Amino acid sequence: MENTNDQFLIKTALLSWIEKHKEDEKDKPYVTHRFNDGAKTYTLNELYKEIKDNTEFGQKTLLNIVYLTIDLIMRGKEKI
Repeated sequence: MENTNDQFLIKTALLSWIEKHKEDEKDKPYVTHRFNDGAKTYTLNELYKEIKDNTEFGQKTLLNIVYLTIDLIMRGKEKI
């Protein structure tokens, strides 16, 4: 994903969403990602750092959230 204004807005919205969680919620395991050499479970705080620091994982996570959102909208899903 290019570093565009749209990407910045999406990134800002996601970081803001994470910030709105209670501190104790941000330290709990939130999502597990499988890599070729194993798996890692991330807390919201760890996801926040990955996205904010623009790491490869953070960029892929951001892009996957965009893809998921588009897919849900196109299928008319309003609730998960």
